[in-house]
Amino acid sequence: MSRPALALRPLLLALLAMGAGCTRPAETDRGAGMVDPAKSASRGPVQEKRAEGPARTSPPVLDLVKGFDACTLGHRGTLLDLGDATTRARVTTGKLPTPDLPTREHEGSSWAVLREKSLAVSFVATTEAVSSAGVVVEARVRGGAAKSLQVFLGGKLVGVLPLARGEIKVVSTHATGPTIARGANELLFKATGTARGAKDDLVEIDWVRVGPYDGDAPYSAPTRNDALTTVTLGGVGRRGLSLRAPGFARCAGYVPNGAVLEGFVGVAGGAEAEAEVRVLVDRSEPRVVGSVQLNTKSDGAGWRPVALPLGDVGTIAGIELVAKSSSKGARVVFAEPRVVAPSAKESTPLPAAKSVVLVVLGSTSRRSLKPWGGSVDVPELTQLAASGLVFEQHRASTSLASGAVASMLTGLSPRRHGVTDSDAALPPSIATLAETSRHAGVMTAMFTANPTTSSTYGFARGWETFVARSPLEDEPAVAIFEHAGRWLDAHKQDRFFLVVHARAGHPPWDVASDQLKDMPPTGYAGSLDAKHAGEMLGKAKKPGSARLTDADRVRAFALHERAVAAHDAAMGRLVAQLRAIGRDSDTALFVTGDVGYDAAAIVPFLESEVLDESTLGIPLVAKAPGVTAARVSAPTSSVDLARSILEVMGLTPPVQLEGESLWGLAGSSGARAGERPAFATAGARFSARWGGFVLAGARDRDSKLCNLSLEPDCVGDVRASHPLAAEVMHALVVDELWTGAQASPPREPRGGLTDPAVLGALKAWGR
Repeated sequence: MSRPALALRPLLLALLAMGAGCTRPAETDRGAGMVDPAKSASRGPVQEKRAEGPARTSPPVLDLVKGFDACTLGHRGTLLDLGDATTRARVTTGKLPTPDLPTREHEGSSWAVLREKSLAVSFVATTEAVSSAGVVVEARVRGGAAKSLQVFLGGKLVGVLPLARGEIKVVSTHATGPTIARGANELLFKATGTARGAKDDLVEIDWVRVGPYDGDAPYSAPTRNDALTTVTLGGVGRRGLSLRAPGFARCAGYVPNGAVLEGFVGVAGGAEAEAEVRVLVDRSEPRVVGSVQLNTKSDGAGWRPVALPLGDVGTIAGIELVAKSSSKGARVVFAEPRVVAPSAKESTPLPAAKSVVLVVLGSTSRRSLKPWGGSVDVPELTQLAASGLVFEQHRASTSLASGAVASMLTGLSPRRHGVTDSDAALPPSIATLAETSRHAGVMTAMFTANPTTSSTYGFARGWETFVARSPLEDEPAVAIFEHAGRWLDAHKQDRFFLVVHARAGHPPWDVASDQLKDMPPTGYAGSLDAKHAGEMLGKAKKPGSARLTDADRVRAFALHERAVAAHDAAMGRLVAQLRAIGRDSDTALFVTGDVGYDAAAIVPFLESEVLDESTLGIPLVAKAPGVTAARVSAPTSSVDLARSILEVMGLTPPVQLEGESLWGLAGSSGARAGERPAFATAGARFSARWGGFVLAGARDRDSKLCNLSLEPDCVGDVRASHPLAAEVMHALVVDELWTGAQASPPREPRGGLTDPAVLGALKAWGR
């Protein structure tokens, strides 16, 4: 099988697949778009065009040509190409990544080298494969130290594949007992006949086919180079997917409601063929959205343009292009296929502001605040939300405050800005908003009450004014707003960019002794002291330490709520000062959180590397001159703030920024909601959200998939009931977080490793 050589990467296997023995859809399912023109008048809602094809005015949600490397090929069943980049990335077994599986090049193909005595490969079938003749497993192998491979499907023995040392051949076995079930399946290979302790390569495997047994006809596995090609029909050349029947190409991702599959279809190398397009969604039967009988004698040899409505999907789905049947030598060609979202409402122009203020509240969860349906009363933020943009699904890029603020100031994810653990600093090689703004003549200042965003962690670089207040200093936590307010008064005539990183809900907390008597629980006699709460909670996190009592937890949550309310009032005073100096009408204001907190944690309010939805769910309100109040449902992330801040000041965002414009998302939230994935990382942990699904876990450990529409707290695991979504999310995580790991900058350790002031501040912070 000819394909370019692939770099050695972790093998994460699963292939979204459908057996070749699928039943023919009923006639009533076959008229949704791509139809026989002779019958189109009676086939219902058809959008077929015979000229140049569908108008292409919207960017695609899925481009099946440009994104072909992430798509799946199949022919006469499921094809598991063990050298293919897509196959190694798709996994439903629950761990990311699996141990490295070495590869080797032979005859223009990449072969997986098996050195352990067993290899389990997972794949997904969207339809149960039914055949009275049983199931076939066929493989192209090169023999090594093993004499044979036992093959098991779903735990049942299929048969044995014979091997011969140094010999390349295609071997197969079939049986009537095992079945290919709809959903997740596992194919297990066990090497036999090897000497005990042998360290030689046991076998090399190029590809594996598993499907309903369809006879002993020779099998030729499709390759990507063969399938993705330029085909000329009727004198017009188009780039597309060329498929042999019975075969398919399947691409998956988030498909919004009302999306349309656009493209062209034709038959090459023969006279007749039957093609079909299906939409695949977990827990639903495959849905045929278009079918066509192609006949070059009656219809001509040109391209047939199509536009197929995909209906209400609104979740992760697979788009399957199927070559059902054809005359000898013919291929079905799907040219330039892409899924386009419905047109968004007319976008509003970007707002313009002379200056920007960014307020970041520490350890404040979105769901606890009244503007998002919580119980904590924050009247100043509520008033701001009533006149600004309220982002309902804003998410931190990490569970570490330093990493989240770094994402806001760089527009990069933690993996790309390097603040990936609690002792990592922002590398000097990473450009920040402070530097970009100063180069544009903007006065810049940052005031922080969080020791993890101090100069020790690399955050002082680039600012004209940088002030860091330690939790050890004898001043209230809200004093950081007073320092920022004095700076504002001194620069009221200037164009400015001001950042305030406030302690907010993070301990230690400021509460006067006379206030404690009115705080719950009544008659509290525990040892949790507001002023030293950070250090005390930090001790409680250590193994073997005494756990918090129920009364301690009640007091901690009361102290946290009081601190958040005090910071809300202080923020209100800063906003009032903007009005007093006459700058509220030309200043954009962003109020957000760094990270949230897990109310169910044994020790709440202190940062950890745990990435759950409550920790990642943070508030975001944005207000700018001329912006109409609205609630925005499109998912957003910490990385989006940098681009949005630069845009509102009329500055060009650097090309390396990952985020999107909050202003643009607000203008088209209905069409964009769920369209793009969001990632969060901390140390070895990850959490990826796409649409309503979240895949969370840690490298080399179990992961879980949850469906937020069923369970907002993301506690359960739905991989068994949503194998397609599990496969797509696993591939997404591997491609984003491990395949491109070389994009990460060298880790920059924090400073002050022996500085008593730094160590004391971190101790008071709970480190």
